[in-house]
Amino acid sequence: MAKHKIIIIEENNDSLLSLKKALKNSGFALTVFNNCFEALSEMKAEGADVIVCQANLKEMTGFQLTTLLKTNFSWRSRLIPVVLITDDDKIDNFSSRRSQANLVVAQKKNNEKTIGQIKVLIEKSRKDGYTRELIKEFPPTSAKFSSTSTVKNYNNLVNNLLSERLISSFVNDLLEANNIHIQLIPKFFDFLNNYLSCDLAGLVSSQPAGYSLAAFKANTPINENSFDELVGKITKTCNLPSKPQAEILVSSFSGNKGSSLKSSKIIPLKSKNNDVIGAMVIGWFEKYNLDTHAKEFIEKLEHNILPVLKVFSLLHEISIYRERERYTSSTDPQTGLYNIEFLVGFLQQQLLFSHRQKLPVTLLMADVDHFSRVKQDFGVEMADIVLTAVANRLLQSVRGSDLIARYGEDLFAIVLPNTDLAGAKTLAEKLRMEIGQLTFTNERNTQLPQITVSIGASKFIQNDLNPETIIRDAKLALKRAKDKGRNCVSE
Repeated sequence: MAKHKIIIIEENNDSLLSLKKALKNSGFALTVFNNCFEALSEMKAEGADVIVCQANLKEMTGFQLTTLLKTNFSWRSRLIPVVLITDDDKIDNFSSRRSQANLVVAQKKNNEKTIGQIKVLIEKSRKDGYTRELIKEFPPTSAKFSSTSTVKNYNNLVNNLLSERLISSFVNDLLEANNIHIQLIPKFFDFLNNYLSCDLAGLVSSQPAGYSLAAFKANTPINENSFDELVGKITKTCNLPSKPQAEILVSSFSGNKGSSLKSSKIIPLKSKNNDVIGAMVIGWFEKYNLDTHAKEFIEKLEHNILPVLKVFSLLHEISIYRERERYTSSTDPQTGLYNIEFLVGFLQQQLLFSHRQKLPVTLLMADVDHFSRVKQDFGVEMADIVLTAVANRLLQSVRGSDLIARYGEDLFAIVLPNTDLAGAKTLAEKLRMEIGQLTFTNERNTQLPQITVSIGASKFIQNDLNPETIIRDAKLALKRAKDKGRNCVSE
């Protein structure tokens, strides 16, 4: 079993002599530094299992180093155990708590007890998912620290912190978004476009139900084949069970005439359990090579984007819920058809549009003949079966642009845009005959009498935009059909 690696940071090589000896005797592998910046370079290059640091160091104190490690972007590297050693029994409690050190002990304390506590911290960090390699994620910068240039060290550190502050501010802005299409994805694209000159950016989220969703924004229309190729690449890179439900926020796809992606970067995003739960996607219409600074920028963003991904998924769920609520409030629960309120609103919009475009609109009112007799003779359940079957037959026989609503218990309204009265009557005759061919048998195997419908047809009068007028005319036409003996069409 490999030895646990401890990085020791002390003021001079004799500062923690007895503790170092005790740690070696306990089987730990030690790497010793007299400078926090050199220790940071070692962490980045080789990793570590534990940091043991004197609290009161020059240039950067142990408290400052610990705060830096425990508040960095990578939550995984924050799991590293950090032990601070104070010079005496007077421990600065405020500084200790602010630094978030795992353990603060006085230098004169019993070494065996301290080693026992370190072993407990290592075991806990392992259970939390920490490994030696994870500390390499901090600092997320290629700049190496040196013991000979304090000014350069601090410049590198400040540049890194400013970059993190920029991304933190951006992420906080995204977390306030309340709409995927208007705020979240456009802001995400604008930010990346500003710093990486990208032509496309988006987020992918893997949902618990086994499907994935994705939303992108591009600055110009994109070639549809190129976009499909990108979605396939995302599916493979993130090991998704199926292609994500993807949408792109541009004016439209341009078939094979739009711009094609020449470069793309797919960054899988992982949970604390190391499972891929989504991805950041960046694309360019020209060949684009990421330089060191761009790679560091993306790495920092990757470490802090997970909350945004959760907001992305949550906003999607909210939009589904709202759509479901809108649908539920506008439909009849028994037949699934639209209700009267939705019918009137749709008809009002359709009449206005048809008036402007000088297009015809017609309305059919279909009533099940002798429905009360069906309910009385065969029961409510059988009557409901008849209504549902009639509704389904109507749905199967009309165009996608037509609208069917349940207007009463056994009364249905059918709006026919861009259809004149002759066409409406032709459709009505077809509906009447198809419904007349339906057969019903109850639980006692008794066949019901033939189910028929009477249908009234009315047309839109161009100068009358009141939907109640065309509804009234259809009802009057229906009454005439009933007066004729039912099972017929009238205008």
